[in-house]
This record gives sequence, structure tokens and C-alpha cells, in this order.
Amino acid sequence: MKDPAYINRVVAQQADGLLIIDVWESEEALNEFAETLVPILIKNGVTPAQPTLLPLVDITAYVGADGIS
Repeated sequence: MKDPAYINRVVAQQADGLLIIDVWESEEALNEFAETLVPILIKNGVTPAQPTLLPLVDITAYVGADGIS
């Protein structure tokens, strides 16, 4: 994603599918992106999941010689 309000994504495998955690600068930024994405998903037969919104307490990235590691 190239949206400047989009910060990071973490994806983990679970028994029943994937857990996707996206970090956005604000709820408003996420909603603005969703206004574009949701119609595209629906048009292509995908039912969008209702996101769970939680306030971010901390985010830490370790940067190595080859980028984030």
C-alpha cells in the first residue's frame, strides 16, 4: 500500500485463516481507504470483514543493514 496514512501490516496464520493487523495514522484514514476498497471487494464477490479497531499503544521496528528485520 502506498497510502501515506498506512503505517504497517502484520499477518499471522491461525487455525481458521489469517489474522491481519493493519496500523493506520487514524480511524478516519482507514475509513477513507475503505471507501475505495470495499466497493472493489464487493464487485469481485468478496464479503469484507468488519474490522476490530483498537488504539495502538506501541510499535517498534528494528532496522538492520538490509532494512527492517
